[in-house]
Amino acid sequence: MRNERNGKRPYPPCRVPSGWGGESEVRNERSASGDFQGTEFPYKLVALDLDGTLLGPDKRISAENISAVRELLHLGVRVVLASGRPHHNVLPYHRELGLAGPIVGGNGATVWVPETDDFWSVTLLDADLAWEVAEEGRRIGITQIWDAPDGMWALERTPWIEVLESRIHEAVPTRPAPRGVSPYKILWIDDERTVAERETFYRERWGDRS
Repeated sequence: MRNERNGKRPYPPCRVPSGWGGESEVRNERSASGDFQGTEFPYKLVALDLDGTLLGPDKRISAENISAVRELLHLGVRVVLASGRPHHNVLPYHRELGLAGPIVGGNGATVWVPETDDFWSVTLLDADLAWEVAEEGRRIGITQIWDAPDGMWALERTPWIEVLESRIHEAVPTRPAPRGVSPYKILWIDDERTVAERETFYRERWGDRS
C-alpha cells in the first residue's frame, strides 16, 4: 500500500485547517440543553458513521441527530464523518452539519479536508493485486465496484448496482477495470450468504497483501 496516487505522484503536503493543529482545548461550558453543566465533556473528538448510524432509512439526517451534533460542536468537540462511502459522497452531509476539517472515506482509505482540498492520508491497493481481484471477481461472476482516485465505477451493470445507487443517491458509471491502476478499495456485492461463504477463502488468499 502506498500513500500516493497510483504509485506515481505523491500527494502534496496538506494545509491543516484552523483549529486542527496541535492540542485542542475542550470548552467547559453549559450546553444548550444544560447537560454537562459544571463538568468537562470527556471527549475531544467524535467520529460518526453514516449509513445505519447518523442516517435514517431515508438516507437523511434526522432533526434529533442534527441537534445532537450541534450539541457536540457547542461543547468544543471535533466531529468527523467516517464512512465506507467515497469521501466526495460524504461531503453533502459534512456541509449540512456545518463541519470543518477532515472526512474519512473508503473505510479509512482516504482522509480528506474539503476546505483546503488536501489529503491527510491516502492508502491505495497494490495495482497487481487489484487486477487479480478484478479478474477473480469476473471469473466467479460477482458484482464489483472500484473506488479510485479518478472516481467510482462498476465493472459491469447488475441489479446490485441499482441497489447501491438508491442508497448513496449517486449514479454509478460502468467501465472495465484498468490494468496498472491502484484503487482505494474494491467492493464485491452479492447476497449475504454468498459473501459469507467466500469471505474466509479470500481473506486467506489475499489477506497479507491487502
